[in-house]
Amino acid sequence: MSATSLVTQIKAGCRVVRYQGVRNVTSRRLTMIWLMLILHVFIGSTLAGSFVIAALSMGYDTLQPILITAALGFVVAFPVSWIVAKQLYQMR
Repeated sequence: MSATSLVTQIKAGCRVVRYQGVRNVTSRRLTMIWLMLILHVFIGSTLAGSFVIAALSMGYDTLQPILITAALGFVVAFPVSWIVAKQLYQMR
């Protein structure tokens, strides 16, 4: 499949981008998703590290609590990343 067949339609006014398997994804939504994923790399690692440090400071120093808090920080970072991306996108 060529690169030109991935983007098959752009309408005037509201741009509609068609990708294989994803239909009618607006360019704003696609930009928001990419921005959220990029922000999640940084926010997720920051929150996961903060949660692990909090667990260690409370005396939970075995593997299971450390992994649980790291995973919890990773999951909590998804809505936080979406909110930050939304705020950044609205500022432009």
